[in-house]
Amino acid sequence: MPVNSINVKHNNSVNSAFSYKHLIQGGSNPYYKIKPQTALNWDFNTTYKALENLIGSRQVQEIFNGKQVAAPHSKEKNSEWLKQSKIVGINPRAIGTYLDVIKYAMTFPEDSVHMLPLFEQGCQGSLYSPINFKLTKEFMDDELTKQGFDTPEKQLKLTVNLLHALNKNVGMDFLQHTDRFSEEVFVNPDNFNWAKLDSTKSKELRYPDTDIDKIGSEVKSSIVDFLRENGDSKGKKIPEITLKNLYSLKEEKIRELLFGNGDIDSRNQRRVELMNHVRSCGFETRPISIDDPKRKIIFKEMNGNGNSTWATFTDNIDDHLFGNLTGYKLYHFDKYGNIDISRPNESAWNFICKKNAEFQKEYNFDFLRADMGYLHYNDEKADIHSKVKQYIQEQTPYFASLGESFGSYRNPENEAIKRKAYDAILGNLHYEHVYNPDYNDIVKDYNFASDYKLCVTTFTADADKRSYNHCFDDFQNEIRTFYGLFLNQPSYMGMGLETRDVNPTESKKLTKDFINDWGNGEYEWGQNDYFYNIISGMRNVFAKIKDEIQNQFHYWVHTSDKRVASWFYYDKETSMPSYIFVSNADTNAKNEVEIQNLFDTTPGKVVGKERDSLVANQIYSTEETNPNEGQIIVKGKKYKIRNLKPGECRIYKIVNSDAIDKMRKCN
Repeated sequence: MPVNSINVKHNNSVNSAFSYKHLIQGGSNPYYKIKPQTALNWDFNTTYKALENLIGSRQVQEIFNGKQVAAPHSKEKNSEWLKQSKIVGINPRAIGTYLDVIKYAMTFPEDSVHMLPLFEQGCQGSLYSPINFKLTKEFMDDELTKQGFDTPEKQLKLTVNLLHALNKNVGMDFLQHTDRFSEEVFVNPDNFNWAKLDSTKSKELRYPDTDIDKIGSEVKSSIVDFLRENGDSKGKKIPEITLKNLYSLKEEKIRELLFGNGDIDSRNQRRVELMNHVRSCGFETRPISIDDPKRKIIFKEMNGNGNSTWATFTDNIDDHLFGNLTGYKLYHFDKYGNIDISRPNESAWNFICKKNAEFQKEYNFDFLRADMGYLHYNDEKADIHSKVKQYIQEQTPYFASLGESFGSYRNPENEAIKRKAYDAILGNLHYEHVYNPDYNDIVKDYNFASDYKLCVTTFTADADKRSYNHCFDDFQNEIRTFYGLFLNQPSYMGMGLETRDVNPTESKKLTKDFINDWGNGEYEWGQNDYFYNIISGMRNVFAKIKDEIQNQFHYWVHTSDKRVASWFYYDKETSMPSYIFVSNADTNAKNEVEIQNLFDTTPGKVVGKERDSLVANQIYSTEETNPNEGQIIVKGKKYKIRNLKPGECRIYKIVNSDAIDKMRKCN
């Protein structure tokens, strides 16, 4: 829709909804220093005006007229950029609509956004239980529809373009599974893992009664019988020649015959009918394991609630299975039902790569988040996560990958993670207690993963639930957020942390409970003004210095107290320090802590050849203390930090020689 037909009122009420005093201009990611709740209450006119203030009127007009905006790193020749990216995860169901994603993105300076899955969903309406690769209409915005963006496809493209214009990278979710009886399992039966039950559904048929690896072919015959009896999605009889060659047709033709092109309700009705038919013939899709994907999963029993029945499975160990999900059949089986990793199922690999590449290209995504990225087959030759990344990189060299893996540098499965070619992985910090005396040592370990970077993760949508409340009090969130923003590592923060109450218990306040469609109503943001002020202060400083430090190295310095962490950034060419960061991860105050003298570090020794002292000016503290007027760091003398309060985080700026001379005269 032409932008000149958009009725945007630039009146006083619009302009008063946000003040220029809230606009933080520092660096390449300007944003509004306001609560997310405030931005989400903006009407369309206010949102449009806010975008104009951040990226310019002409740019906004062009985007609403259909201009595609290049990704911030589109000129990069590789995906290394993700190793420093600061990522905010957004649950689309909790945020509300695509326009709400844009509103929220204007309230933080982090440079990347990861959106949880956007596809039509199956069982329990789970975002992670897709039934196809179609965008759900659930997240469409009424105001955008009025402006002519009347499909989810148009709204998502607009959203990505606006995020790119805001200089933010945009991530998609890559899933190696679907709903147990998704459209995909019927369109491509050979790409999924099936079980065949006997006529009484009391046991699973196995070798020599059936060849597990070839059950997909039998499922195809069952589906053809269904079409022969019921016709296409409109009840029209299908010619026998078409039925005999059904799975030789193009995928979209098969999909049309099976489900039609109607709305999701009509397609779901057809899908349920087809599911019931296939199940009546004894075929069940196997669930996906939460742990070892090589583990043999076998039929256990039929269960029911009086209205329906369903098959349950077991792995004969701990039954860590996602009962509503089925995984792609990445490898063939031997006759005993064991996965044979020497025989990849090329049909499934090609399908997954092609579908994800098409989705990435259509919407111009910049990176993927590999859901369940911790699963691996110990296959030296290939991994589906790295395969998808490499496939997309053939056309989009800068496309990056973030693995959902919770290991650390010392994880015994480190080699398997390396083979996945991740640029970054989530890591385990959001599950580590800051109160742990070894917490700082765990964080320092994150520097030593050479093939990928571990995120300093504050929390994720999965972690935002009651059982993990003990990990996310204000004290721990403060320390994690400080490390996440100011360490030379990628970071990940799930939406809602800014104002998250301590120990929320209601489902409407927990983003985890919005992954499934459980009728929670609207997500309710917390009212934690204390932590909002803390994170706002950190973000304010981060926005001003991030462009400076992102091209520098950071260096850990030793401290006399293991609960106090300190590091500094320095210029790659001159080794000159720029900023010093100090945090007290202890609930006790620290009257005095000795910090390794910067001149005693490897880069400091280079600087020491030209000067014998530096000045560190305190520019920020999470506590309301008067900024330090300047502390001289003298070569050969102990360097001390005094009066650190519990949980306090500070930043010092190294100033130039003129300031040193001025300070010496004052002293």
